[in-house]
Amino acid sequence: MNEEHTIIQQVYAAKTDNQAADRLIGAYMPFIKAETAKFLKRPPASQDDELSIAMIAFHEAIQGYSRMRGTFLKYASITGGSAGTETSFLWIPRRMRTMYLWEIR
Repeated sequence: MNEEHTIIQQVYAAKTDNQAADRLIGAYMPFIKAETAKFLKRPPASQDDELSIAMIAFHEAIQGYSRMRGTFLKYASITGGSAGTETSFLWIPRRMRTMYLWEIR
């Protein structure tokens, strides 16, 4: 079984099983930290709010994923800019980005 097929099975299991979601998030913490580091332009510390937001966003990516969206990790790491702020993890749902941007203004 190839890696992409395995992660898709894990994602679909995590949609309905919180423990499976926790395991998937734990397994992909290096990915989540790397995406957060792109945004922060430094390695994230465990107490950084951005890391917590990224973990929540990864969970929401799990919930919102379907095979029609392509590979899961690509779906979870879409890049771009928002409200004039360059980010590297716009896979954070718009409402969370808006809340975060509101807080830092």
